[in-house]
Amino acid sequence: MSDPAATVMHGVEIDPVSAAIGNHLIPTGSRIDIGNLTGVTLPHHGAGVDGYDLVVGNVPFASYVPHAADNPDRLSLHNYALVKAARMTRPGGYLAVLTSRYTLDATTSTTRDQLAALTNLVAAVRLPTDAHAERAGTAVVTDILICHRPAEFGELSGWPRPVPVDVDGITVNVNEHFTAHPDRVLGELAVGGIRHEDDRRVLHPTARSGGYLDALTATLTRIAPAAPRLDPDGMAPAAADRRMAVDSPLPLGSIVTSGARYQRLTSTGAVEHKVPATQRAELNALCQLRDLVRAVLDADATGHPDADQHRGDLNRAYGRYVTRWGPLNRFDTRPPTRDSVADDDSDGPVGGKRIYPRMGGFRNDPGWWSVTALEHFDDDTQTATKAPLLSGPVARTATYPDHVDDPATAVRVLLARDGDITPDAAAALAGIDIADTEDWLGDEVFRDPAHEGALAPAAIYLTGLVRDKLSQARTAAERDERYRRNIDALEAVQPAWLTAHDITPRIGATWIPADDLRQFLVDELGLPHATVVHVPELASWTLSAGGYSADNEYTYAVNPRRTAVELVEDLANQRAT
Repeated sequence: MSDPAATVMHGVEIDPVSAAIGNHLIPTGSRIDIGNLTGVTLPHHGAGVDGYDLVVGNVPFASYVPHAADNPDRLSLHNYALVKAARMTRPGGYLAVLTSRYTLDATTSTTRDQLAALTNLVAAVRLPTDAHAERAGTAVVTDILICHRPAEFGELSGWPRPVPVDVDGITVNVNEHFTAHPDRVLGELAVGGIRHEDDRRVLHPTARSGGYLDALTATLTRIAPAAPRLDPDGMAPAAADRRMAVDSPLPLGSIVTSGARYQRLTSTGAVEHKVPATQRAELNALCQLRDLVRAVLDADATGHPDADQHRGDLNRAYGRYVTRWGPLNRFDTRPPTRDSVADDDSDGPVGGKRIYPRMGGFRNDPGWWSVTALEHFDDDTQTATKAPLLSGPVARTATYPDHVDDPATAVRVLLARDGDITPDAAAALAGIDIADTEDWLGDEVFRDPAHEGALAPAAIYLTGLVRDKLSQARTAAERDERYRRNIDALEAVQPAWLTAHDITPRIGATWIPADDLRQFLVDELGLPHATVVHVPELASWTLSAGGYSADNEYTYAVNPRRTAVELVEDLANQRAT
C-alpha cells in the first residue's frame, strides 16, 4: 500500500468514456470495469476470496430498488451500494464513501444495522450543502463516512443513532456522532429549503468555490491518529469468521442451513440470515420443499429413474406442510379503512391490505416461486389443490426430428437444437451434400458479412438495422458475388425515411442534445448561465438555473414549491411534479 505504483486497484464505472479515461490513468495490473454495481463481480469480491484492503466510492444517488440476488431486504440502490461496499471490504480494511446525510440521520435503521454488522464507524464529516453545486449542479447535504471492518466479530461496537436537535426553533433528527463532534460539520447547521421547511442545510460562505476543502483536510488530519492501523499483512481472511463454506448449486439469494445456522447466499459468500425461533421449523420445511422441487424437475428433464421416488417425497413433504401450517399461498386481510377506495358496484370501501406470513424470510428466496407453484390457490375460499407437478412430469427434454424435407422446418429445428445454422448440420438433417445446402435452404437463410459469412435465418437478417446491413452487403458483394442476393432482399425491406412532421420532440428525449435543452432555458426563461448535464447511461438529466430570472422564479413557476427549471428537470427525468 505504501507504493502507489505497486497498488492493484479495481473499479466499476457505468459511463464507458469515464472508465476508458480511468483505465489509462491507473497503474498496470489495475482496471476499471464498465457496468452496473449490481451486476459486476470484481476479482477480489466473492465467495472464497478475501476482499479489498480499501474500498472508496461515491454512492449512487438513486432511490430505486435493485432486483439483485444479494439484496433480499430490498434496499434502495443508494443503501444497497453502501452495504455491498462494506461486504467487499476485507476484515482489517477500510471503507470510505460519500453518501447522503440520510444514512446517518434516517429514523429507520435498516441500512445502519447492516453496516454495523460488518464495520465500525471511525468518523464522519458532514459537507456543506453547496459542496457539489459547482461540479454536479446540485445542493444536497452529504457525509464522508470512514469505516473500519474489524478482524473479529467481537470488535464491532455499533453505529451511532439520530437524536432530536433544535435548529432555528425546529426539532430535527441529527446523528449523535455530530452532536458529539460538532467540529466535523463543515459549516453552520440550518434548516429550511425550497421543498420542505425542515430540510437540513450546512452553510459555508465559500462552499461553491471549494473553500471548505482546507477545513476538510484539517478535520481528517485530526481524525487519523485515533483510527485503527491499516496492516494488510496482518489482516484476517474474510472467510474466516463471516462465511461458512458452501458448495451449493442454489442461486444467489437462496437460504441455506448448517445445523442451527441460517445463511443466505450472496455474491460475497454466505452471510448470516436471522430467523426468529418461532419461524425456524416452517423455514426448514420450505427449504426442503424447494430442494425437492429442484430434484423432481431435474429428474423429469433428464428421464432419471428416481423421478417417481423424488415426486413421492415431495408429495409427502407438501402434505406435512399443509397439515401443520396451511396452504403455501395463505394470507390474512387487514380490514379496509374509511380511506379505502370504493368499488363502483359496492356500497362502501372494499378490499384491504393482504398480510402474508413471514415464513422466516423464505418469500425472498429465489426458490419461493417454484414452491408456491405446487398448489392452485383460491383467494376467496383460502383453499388449495395440488398442482400437476405433484402427480406427473411437467418438464421433459426436448426431442428433435432426425430428418426433415422442408427448408423452413430445418431452420427452426437447427435454431432450437443448436442455436445456429451450419452447412454440415443442415446437410445432415436434410440428407443432402454439404455443397448443395445453401441452394436447398434458399431464401430461408442469408450469409451475413458482418459475421464472417455465417448463415443467418431470414427472419433475423432482414430485420433490425437493415440500412447498415445493406451497406455491408454492398461492400461484401464487391469481392463476392454471392452477396448480390442479400442486396436485393434488403432493398425490399428498407423503411421509408422519417420527415420532420413524423418527429415529435419531447423534453428528456435521448436524441435531443443537452446544449439544445440549455438553449431553451436561455431563450425562454432568460437564464444565460444555465447548465444542463445529461448522462445517457443513467437516463439522468441535471439542470441548474445558474442565476435569477423572473420567468424562472415566478412567471412559469409553481410557487412556492417548484421553479420553472425544476419543472423542466422533472419532465426530462419523467418524474411526477
